[in-house]
Amino acid sequence: MAIPKVSREDILKAIEFIDENGVPHHNQSMRYFLLGENGKFYPPKYVIAVANHLANEVAIDTSGYNAIEAKNYLKNKGFTITGNQEKYELTITAEQVTSTDECFDKDSLGLGDNFVPLGVYFQGANGQTIKRNYAKGERRNSN
Repeated sequence: MAIPKVSREDILKAIEFIDENGVPHHNQSMRYFLLGENGKFYPPKYVIAVANHLANEVAIDTSGYNAIEAKNYLKNKGFTITGNQEKYELTITAEQVTSTDECFDKDSLGLGDNFVPLGVYFQGANGQTIKRNYAKGERRNSN
């Protein structure tokens, strides 16, 4: 199945629908985001699925196409797409949680579930850095 044919107006209606109803957790985007005129970010695959739902009265289904196809389709319709390739530093100590990403604090650590840890290490009270030992063949970006 290919990306459903929807108009620019259908996509704008889908954005309004998403503003009113939100995005289900399983439809969150990890890499690409449609930047709405209101400055909010939306998952491209879900936007197209909702636009198709509103225009053609079908179920909201994102399984027929991938994120890259959705991103390119929306770009061709004149929408702005951004990528989520920023890197943040998160430091957790016994006393505090600090981050270069303002989304993180002690009460919102669960937001980190959508991110991939690239470098993890422990620092002892004496300032000594203890790096994690990786098993043979283990990917370096895993925990």
